[in-house]
Amino acid sequence: MIESVGNQIPSDDISKAVFYLIKEVGLSHEEIFGSTKYVNFVEEVGRDGFLGQHLDYVLGKKKVETTEKVSTKGMSLKAFTAYMDLLEEHEQEKEKEQKKQKVRQSMKNQTLG
Repeated sequence: MIESVGNQIPSDDISKAVFYLIKEVGLSHEEIFGSTKYVNFVEEVGRDGFLGQHLDYVLGKKKVETTEKVSTKGMSLKAFTAYMDLLEEHEQEKEKEQKKQKVRQSMKNQTLG
């Protein structure tokens, strides 16, 4: 997971969006950027030759294990930019709410004082 120094949100727009997606939305790094994994596959193969079918019947088919590199796609660019836009709107809403809180607090202080 991304950890910022001193629990501060990064200053770059892309970094902010990634930070938000990981911390607030709960997506993993692999879901955002994709990943590469090695996957083992086991395949049953029939034996060749004169006694092949008989050996397959008695012993079972021969098992061959292969390892393949599988890459998963991350988030599409459209979805990522939509999250960036959403983050920007979210920050604007937070700022508006903070301004409203300050105005309410100052009005309370004036009426009490």
